[in-house]
Amino acid sequence: MNRMIHPTLASRSLSLAAVLVLAPVASAAQESVTVPVQIQGAAPDSESIDMLVFEGELYLEEGRFRDAAITFTQVTEFAPDRLDGHLYLARSLTGALLAGQIRDVRSAAVEALKQYRWVLAREPNHPEALRGVQLLSDKYFDGLSVPLQTDAGRRHWAAGEAAM
Repeated sequence: MNRMIHPTLASRSLSLAAVLVLAPVASAAQESVTVPVQIQGAAPDSESIDMLVFEGELYLEEGRFRDAAITFTQVTEFAPDRLDGHLYLARSLTGALLAGQIRDVRSAAVEALKQYRWVLAREPNHPEALRGVQLLSDKYFDGLSVPLQTDAGRRHWAAGEAAM
């Protein structure tokens, strides 16, 4: 499936693409073709971002976690303060992990954890983010104190720890 990504997202999209390498699809019936919402030009307006969120929600409902994660990455780039974009990105990555659809499990788990912690830094008692952090910590990071290598990653981790 060809998917156009906004030019300003090229660098982040490439790094996310490395995380979202999916395991081979079990059957061709699981693949469907859609025409994704494409935003071109300057920063999109709130209506365009809402359309992206709606598109991502549909992907989640269909179990198309990779497409959902790519869409919600765009949402977080265009509207970085939008809590639901970060939450949905974390949900997409967690869903793909639990469904066994991602080869680079550790990178995807780190990114999902980072997104849940971003949510918790802003809304410390968010129930889904708290459950997500607990699930990922137990399943993928048992025994590790800080599974992140960058300063930004450690700041997100610390913010999440403070929120819990």
